[in-house]
Amino acid sequence: ALAGLDRSNMQKFLDLNDAVGGAPTTRYLKINREADPTSLRYLKFVSDIKRLLGSKHGSVLEIGGGYGGLYLCASMFLDIGSYLVKDHKSVIPFIEGYLQNFNLSLSEDKDTFDTVLSTYAWDELDFEDREQYLTKYFLSSKKGYLVANDKKIDQHSWPEDITRIPDQISPNYSIIYWNRN
Repeated sequence: ALAGLDRSNMQKFLDLNDAVGGAPTTRYLKINREADPTSLRYLKFVSDIKRLLGSKHGSVLEIGGGYGGLYLCASMFLDIGSYLVKDHKSVIPFIEGYLQNFNLSLSEDKDTFDTVLSTYAWDELDFEDREQYLTKYFLSSKKGYLVANDKKIDQHSWPEDITRIPDQISPNYSIIYWNRN
């Protein structure tokens, strides 16, 4: 269920995202079309973010940007002032190239962000890097949304104001979110 997302914009996102890069698509009967599974996952994440955190996000930091698809999806459904991705330096030009297809660009780095997002990249970081991101960005942001493996989440101390729910896509994964507005 993709609550809160306009169906025509969902179709538009799938058309745009699936046209770039040549990712393989699969026919999905529920939506009566071909789609890249990653595109559908981004729609699910953005639906969660909108439902759990609202539509207004000011400055956004995404930790682990993949190819930039979550930014494109979020830009179509959320009110975002600026968007930055933290990832390996070698990945950033790839993300920027993808985003240029849609006249999107990454913002300049700063010390704090209104909203911090991470979908699965948390699991790729070692403990020290996760702890650094947690301390520097997650704990200082007003809103946050993290999808990660339960074992990696359990290695850290989280504030009492966070909510943890099971991820509906991946077993042994949870969503952690907070909204301090």
